[in-house]
Amino acid sequence: MPQENDATNPQDSRESRSHRRIAHSTPIQFVSENSYRTYHATMRNYSSGGMYIEAKRPLVPGKDIRISMSNYSDKEKDGPEIFSGYFGRVVWCRPVRSGSTNLYGVGIEYDYPVYFHEIGE
Repeated sequence: MPQENDATNPQDSRESRSHRRIAHSTPIQFVSENSYRTYHATMRNYSSGGMYIEAKRPLVPGKDIRISMSNYSDKEKDGPEIFSGYFGRVVWCRPVRSGSTNLYGVGIEYDYPVYFHEIGE
């Protein structure tokens, strides 16, 4: 049965993934290309190749982005907080609705693959 196209799984029948996604909801901050302002968002899932975030403002596909983990505390973790931050690029951005709030679902591709312990198993 095909997967539905929704906010937490924006994959459709034309897209195939080379990295397994791990559901993980955590607050993040980001700075987009040519900006010094920090914005808050929520990461909803991640993989070795990128992450899906939900933000209150749209991001422009093709722009570079610097993501900081809000709850980063040390390098002993196995999940996305294993690093304090990530450099990537906005691949796509779509409006999504979360309750009464309008958000933007954003696909981020890392500048380089990130290998998490639990993904490699």
